[in-house]
Amino acid sequence: MASPRKTIGVINYIDRSVDIDVAQRQFTTSSRRENLQPRVLLLLIACCLISAFVITVSHHGIERLATSPFNSEQGEVALLLPTQRHENKQQDLTALSQHTDTEINNGAGNSNNKLSSSSSSDNSSRSFTVDILSVGSIQQLDLLHAQRTTFASHISIRNFFNVTENDDADPDCHKYLTWDDVQKVSSFCRNRPPSGMSHVSRHMRGKYARAQWLQKKKNPVGWMCAQVRPTSGLMKAYQHYRDNIMEGLPDYFIIMDDDTYYDMEEFERNFGGMNSSEALYYAGCLVRDPVHQINFTFPFGGFGSILSKGALRNLFEPIHCPTPPLPSSSSSVLVNDQHQPLCDRIAENNVDEQPSFQTGMNLAQLMYQYVNAHKYRDVNEWEQNDNGGGGFCMHSDWVIGYFANYYNVSRHVVEPFYADVPHARIEPYKNSEIYKKGTGFCVNEGNNCKEGSELCHRATPQWMKDETDRLRLKVPTKYVTG
Repeated sequence: MASPRKTIGVINYIDRSVDIDVAQRQFTTSSRRENLQPRVLLLLIACCLISAFVITVSHHGIERLATSPFNSEQGEVALLLPTQRHENKQQDLTALSQHTDTEINNGAGNSNNKLSSSSSSDNSSRSFTVDILSVGSIQQLDLLHAQRTTFASHISIRNFFNVTENDDADPDCHKYLTWDDVQKVSSFCRNRPPSGMSHVSRHMRGKYARAQWLQKKKNPVGWMCAQVRPTSGLMKAYQHYRDNIMEGLPDYFIIMDDDTYYDMEEFERNFGGMNSSEALYYAGCLVRDPVHQINFTFPFGGFGSILSKGALRNLFEPIHCPTPPLPSSSSSVLVNDQHQPLCDRIAENNVDEQPSFQTGMNLAQLMYQYVNAHKYRDVNEWEQNDNGGGGFCMHSDWVIGYFANYYNVSRHVVEPFYADVPHARIEPYKNSEIYKKGTGFCVNEGNNCKEGSELCHRATPQWMKDETDRLRLKVPTKYVTG
């Protein structure tokens, strides 16, 4: 099993505590020993009390008060989020615990409230670190278990985060949403009058899932409820990093489906020599819409999204804008130059995200609030507003694609053809993309996954095991066993 993470923060306070024995010896050699004994006793008592207090407070999380490497000095907004158990109940983000992390126990489908992101080795011995966020379901925990025990046992993997229905803001969506509701959501999103919509929203309106397409899915209700889940996973990871400041951010963070496989040896060879502090975003398979229609790209979620440490910092950096956000041309409020482009984007309100914004939020928080502002189960109450919003009408891939591209999460793509497109921010991993047809990793699905495939979507647990066993024989020291 992976070794447990060390307690963080306590040892620093112990090292700075007063050496009581030395202090006492100094006093006993003094010629004024008897006069000072009462004072020494009081000093000893005070030191012991202070030391005990500091250690206790440290144990209960005083390290959380430290300035985060990805938070500004102004701090973060006290974001209100729905609880896991009570609908419409709100609570402060800073009070949220990690009690919803799913522990995968031998693939038996059991879940408890233990964080399943333990270290595979001591962080101090690592030169390259990767954290994984797997978006799964309680209906197929065997896949999450397979990922964790196969490629995620590579020594570069530091945390294995996973999210299921239990982590959703509406954890009962899959129980109570009906096929009739699914059809109503599709109809609402596809038939909204385009007047007042941004170019982006109009494009998505025509692309939203048709009822006929959804009906062919094995579980259309489950698919729809899962569209909010990746943002729940981002919030889970953010809360973990915020509560474990000393751990720091990983070199790379991969968001993937629970049936996705990565060859981490090859991944380390490809990314280990790159500067992870630079804001980079690669899609395992990039979907590109026709340029003459719209310059919009998004990751095909099943193949994964790869974010560098620099990109994570941008996701988790608080944004301070006037409330409501106004374009720079019409606002008299001074805004940080770094934040002004983001404030301008919020003011544009391309996909109706502005009502979900509170000044001081970071992008991960804004995305979470945005996707959960309108529950699918409340579709009968959805009403279109003046700019074409009023319901949640985006696929999960579109959400992260929109915010990554339009909110400058990563550097601009290097391809000269898109030099004049400011919101071209996602690179295809090894030129893997879908335009008219799939190229690169985009063809690696199911039976097309062959031995030695670096990346595979719709992989079975047995296929993951076979590939990892093959790599373990080649580099046994790079995988944790047990």
